[in-house]
Amino acid sequence: MNTQELIKIEDDYFINTFTRQPIVLDHGEGVKVWDIDGNEYLDMFAGIAVNCLGHNHPKLVKAIQDQAEKLIHISSIYYNEPALIYAKRLVDKTGFDRIFYANSGAEANEGAIKLAVKYTGKSEVISTVESFHGRTIMTLAATGHEHYHEPFKCILPKGFINVPYNDLEAIKEAVTENTAAIIVEPIQGEGGVNVPDIEYLKGIEKICKENDIVFIVDEVQTGFGRCGTLFAHELFDVKPDIMTMAKGIGGGVPMGGILATEKVASAFVPGDHGTTFGGGPLVAAAANAVLDAFEEENILDNVNEV
Repeated sequence: MNTQELIKIEDDYFINTFTRQPIVLDHGEGVKVWDIDGNEYLDMFAGIAVNCLGHNHPKLVKAIQDQAEKLIHISSIYYNEPALIYAKRLVDKTGFDRIFYANSGAEANEGAIKLAVKYTGKSEVISTVESFHGRTIMTLAATGHEHYHEPFKCILPKGFINVPYNDLEAIKEAVTENTAAIIVEPIQGEGGVNVPDIEYLKGIEKICKENDIVFIVDEVQTGFGRCGTLFAHELFDVKPDIMTMAKGIGGGVPMGGILATEKVASAFVPGDHGTTFGGGPLVAAAANAVLDAFEEENILDNVNEV
């Protein structure tokens, strides 16, 4: 089929939720991709902050190939070695205590908010205007974009308060005795790449500690090297209670996760949360390969140089 015939399939059969570029991509190498007509492009999107190693990275490809020959999916009922190894590696590297695997950033943020509410027993969450935390009903409520809210206002959950970004006074004014969590991107992406003052995240950390509020940092877009450190909150010298991640974690395969301190993580007990696919052997093998590349190929040095 040619490009127009393939695009017409979407026009005829897909639920209309995307506006795409009129090209059908076929393969990639590094930062370049080629369409089915042989045209070459420079990929400036990186799969929306996902392809942190570029396309067709040999370590990642081999890890996926090798694991696919052994186990692809076994569910959360059994242990799998790649997920266990990756958990220890990432926890040791970040200084958190516990990990939960999900499949996407929205799922990670949904789980993080549930954990904060369970831990505190409180019912309000503060987020920021122009933020983006996902498209599930709960993470949509946390997202600070009114145009995303408008079609679904009738079913959005209560208890989500959006305040201006990079405004500590607005955070202080929004805090009540019912505040369970403050969730913030260390650098906003969807909102226009908004970089906060150096004191902003420190101030939020202080407010959270003083009021027993869970400090959630959403690193879905900013994680895995995009800002020159493994996670962007490192640039601001803060220690959140929960960090969410996705996108770059698997280098191209769907994966997400929650990292949390022991104190907060202990609020969840079996049955409080779960996943069918999260942390499966295939995606965990991919995540290990991504971490291998970061450790062995000086990825962060290259990011900072570029």
